[in-house]
Amino acid sequence: MDGIPWIDALPLPPWAAMLIVSVYVTALIGFGGFVFARAGRSPIWALALLVPVANVAVIWWIAYCRWPRLTGPAPPRRS
Repeated sequence: MDGIPWIDALPLPPWAAMLIVSVYVTALIGFGGFVFARAGRSPIWALALLVPVANVAVIWWIAYCRWPRLTGPAPPRRS
């Protein structure tokens, strides 16, 4: 396969390499969506985990954000 450079580096048939990558991406999106849903955010944010530099920022953001399921709802703001 000339179009995908990492395929030739693996000692697997191309279909097996694609299968492994697709299972990894599916698990990343699935588990990421679950974590974001538990944090009270939209599971669509899990798509940001596919972007190489943004995934580190997103992981740090979700680690330090407020988790309403663990701490309860946010108190009302005073105006």
